[in-house]
Order: sequence, then C-alpha cells, then structure tokens
Amino acid sequence: MIHKNNIEQTFANNLKYLINSNIISVKTILKITGHKSKSLISMWCSGERLITLKDVAIISNYLGISIDELVNSDLRGFKNDIQR
Repeated sequence: MIHKNNIEQTFANNLKYLINSNIISVKTILKITGHKSKSLISMWCSGERLITLKDVAIISNYLGISIDELVNSDLRGFKNDIQR
C-alpha cells in the first residue's frame, strides 16, 4: 500500500522533473489548468499545496500519460516517452 505522503512526494518530484527537463513549462501548466499564479505551481512542486485531481488529470492528459504514472511512478526514465 502506498501512503499519501509518498504519492504527494512522488507527484512533487515528477512535476519538478518535468519542468526542469523542459518537458512542460510552468506557463503551459497555467494555460491548460486555467490557473494564473506561478507561485501555485511552485507550491505544488514543493509539496506546500496539494494539487486537485482535476488538475492532475489535465496535466497527465496533456502529457499523454496516466494519472497513476504521474503520481506513483518515477518519471525520470520516461523522458523520451513524454517529451512534447
């Protein structure tokens, strides 16, 4: 069983990786989710704020990966599969 904290940390690590690897930009995340605050994305990356399931679904759909992969898998090995 995966604990909530592990899922939150995995998602935060994956989001940081995706942004730092230029697979998805903060600007793109804001555009596709309809949010306006860059600091919100920063808080998602740090784990300070929790992302909604709706936003996870939007981001995973944009990247062409499952929600499960985005929140449970280490995406560092998936670069070629999800690069946009």
